[in-house]
Amino acid sequence: MLDLLGYHVGEAQQTPAEIRWQILEYAFECHLPPVSDVAYWLEWDEPCTAARLRKLANTLAAFARNAKQRRDACAYARAIDDWENDLALLREGYYVRFLHFGWPSTEFFH
Repeated sequence: MLDLLGYHVGEAQQTPAEIRWQILEYAFECHLPPVSDVAYWLEWDEPCTAARLRKLANTLAAFARNAKQRRDACAYARAIDDWENDLALLREGYYVRFLHFGWPSTEFFH
């Protein structure tokens, strides 16, 4: 979903941080475009809900965790930083003020 909205991190196709934040705001607050995989689209739930924020946060955290597990994780350092920074912005912008559930971690435990 985030790719469809233009969200990219890392060095190759990075979306500027301020644009990424606008994309994340849109992803949380607005109705998302339909995708061919209806089950996947339904996972994103309704705008401005705990379920939507959880999906968004879990997605970013999973991207960071998966990159940290790669043999070439150092090649993903910029992307990992971007995901973790964006995750922190989501936490401060929406979770701390409005919603409460178990916030995901990007830590990879062997």
